Amino acid sequence: VFHSHTIRQVTEVRKALDAFFADHMAANITDEDLRFLDDLLADIQRHLRDGKSYTDEDYQFHNRLFEISGNPLAVQLFRITWTVRLSSGDPMFWRPRQSRSELAIHANIVKALRARDAAATRQAMLEHYAYTDAQLAKRLAAEEGPQSADRTVRAAAHPAANGKHP
Repeated sequence: VFHSHTIRQVTEVRKALDAFFADHMAANITDEDLRFLDDLLADIQRHLRDGKSYTDEDYQFHNRLFEISGNPLAVQLFRITWTVRLSSGDPMFWRPRQSRSELAIHANIVKALRARDAAATRQAMLEHYAYTDAQLAKRLAAEEGPQSADRTVRAAAHPAANGKHP
């Protein structure tokens, strides 16, 4: 089981990967890739309608994006981050939200890729994290509690905490 701080760090790495490889994804995407992603969106929509989880489709969606990037190490890093996040000790925490907005978020990524627009792809991918970032912030705040806030204030007051040395 990983600590929430580790999960936050893994999520930061994943966001950096998504942001960096958006250019590669937009440049390399094929019509076949778009059909595959469209089919996954239809599957996600069906699962939402039926009240079922779409964790497998979510994995396939993001795995395919990294395959499209053309960088095998990026695919491996995605898979590592996925495994670590799902090993956080609370599988429900990382389960994709059962909402139509989650479908729209994924559809926005596909829309940007269809336009071969790297900046829009990057933005859509980063917007994808709004929900999990909020949930993770709540979890960290609950874990840290008031004592952690006191330590943070004391550490910030220490000159070395700001990269300054006396």
